Amino acid sequence: MRRYEMAIIKRVLTRVRRQIGGRRLRLTADRGFADVTLCDLLEAFDTIYVIRVKSSTKVYLAGEWRQLQTLPFIGNARARNLGRILYCASSPHRLWVGRSRARNGVGEWETWYLLSNKIARAGAMAHEYGRRFGCEQGFKDAKRRLGFAEARVQEITAWSRFFALFVIALLVLATLLSEALVSRWAAGARVIAASSVTATRAV
Repeated sequence: MRRYEMAIIKRVLTRVRRQIGGRRLRLTADRGFADVTLCDLLEAFDTIYVIRVKSSTKVYLAGEWRQLQTLPFIGNARARNLGRILYCASSPHRLWVGRSRARNGVGEWETWYLLSNKIARAGAMAHEYGRRFGCEQGFKDAKRRLGFAEARVQEITAWSRFFALFVIALLVLATLLSEALVSRWAAGARVIAASSVTATRAV
């Protein structure tokens, strides 16, 4: 399944870069994808990424390998830049690593451990990673409303068909949403244009 996922990511990167170019592309990923295999693939495509990693992940800092969760914040700071350091003791990669924290809806501190190949500052990483939650919520809504949440698949061929079906469903939803946003933007632009014409005539 992991090989299949990587093949899908490679195909998507190839097609998206062809359409919009590499400089406009930003990829974010959750902790389940935080491995050096993905980092190597994204590096090969020269893609900027921000990936959340587990708190138990080890980085090389001050001459020793330490878990991210053991590195404290300084005072009341909400972000800490660890710099471009070695990440992952089993397969070291030199990447930008940072920690950011904020209070959640119930007032408790929630900490993100993030890494990137291009973005150096922890605050900037957190801002970029925060963009993914719109996609995440859409994914969860589609999963529940389309009935995919109850599926249990154990055979890889069936899983690949199921995955393709789910992607198609998300594509349809994303297309409909994009058309709605474009229509709303066009309507707003017409209102602004009409207001400008009215103002000009009044003058």
